[in-house]
Amino acid sequence: MSNQSDNVIGAVTNVHDIPAGVVLSARGSYTSSAELAANSVIEMVSLPLGAQPLGGIIEFDAFGAGRTLDIGFTGGDIDAMFDGIDVSAAGSAIANGTGSAVLAAADTVDVKVLGDVMDADTTIVLTIFYVMVP
Repeated sequence: MSNQSDNVIGAVTNVHDIPAGVVLSARGSYTSSAELAANSVIEMVSLPLGAQPLGGIIEFDAFGAGRTLDIGFTGGDIDAMFDGIDVSAAGSAIANGTGSAVLAAADTVDVKVLGDVMDADTTIVLTIFYVMVP
């Protein structure tokens, strides 16, 4: 297992100026430069303190048979947003929100590779929608 964070995109820095209820988005893209072991975690998108994730969209290349992805928070629930996305073929999926969970600290939304390796030159793009809770 390894943690990858080459392409984490920084979160909005002036979130205190954004009114509650305004939907924001954060987008991260990761292309593996080498094969990643099963159970590797990719830190995809940074979210600030007070963010409430509403859901998101993940787009992915074909990983091959028997592989799935979880989306969530490594320090908490790694499949909080999506549990077991089938990535055997290229495609996309809509990730669930985390209910009423508001981040008590800045965190990253992570993707965990399950079932087998992530081949080199495989790409994942994740867009997370969230609101700021005062």
